[in-house]
Amino acid sequence: MVNLKGSDVGTATVTASIAQASKTNSSVIFTKTFSDNWSIDSATGSYRSIAFPTSPSSGFLAVAPTEGPTKLIGYTDGVTPLAAPMKDENGNQFMVNFGGQRQNGCSTHTFNSSIGCSGGPKIIALLSYTAVNNPDLPAGVYNGDITFIGTNGKSQYDIYATVHVVLTVK
Repeated sequence: MVNLKGSDVGTATVTASIAQASKTNSSVIFTKTFSDNWSIDSATGSYRSIAFPTSPSSGFLAVAPTEGPTKLIGYTDGVTPLAAPMKDENGNQFMVNFGGQRQNGCSTHTFNSSIGCSGGPKIIALLSYTAVNNPDLPAGVYNGDITFIGTNGKSQYDIYATVHVVLTVK
C-alpha cells in the first residue's frame, strides 16, 4: 500500500515506479477527510460539524453502510432521514435512525440540499438523534459510524466524513 498526500482535491494520474517497473492509475481521487466523535446519552442528541471549506452550493450524500440520500436536490426544508448500523456490547447489529441537515451561510435545509448563497464558501452538517424514531432499540451502549460525503455534484466529492457515534439507550 502507498499513502499519498497533497493539498489539491480532485482526480489525478499517479505513477508509481520501483526499479524497472511502474504502474499508472489515471483515476485516483484526492479528497479532504474529516472524522469526529459524537456521544449521545439522553433521549435526544444533536451534532454540528466544523464548517467545511467547499462550495456553498454543496450538499451531503450518505455513503454505505449509512443509509440516506444519494443524489443532490435543489433544496427542501426539513430533516433528511439517515440510518447507520450500530453494534451493542454483545456485537448485535441494529440500524439506528438519525436525521441530517445541511447549513450554509444563509440557511438550513435537508442534508442533500445544494442551493447556494452569498454567505461564504462553507457548509456544516447537522445531525440529530431522537429515541422516538428508534422505539424498538433495546437499552444498551451502541457504537457505529455515520459516513457521508460533501459534494457540489460536479466532482466526485470534495469531503469524506465519518462521525463515530457512541449511543447510550437507557
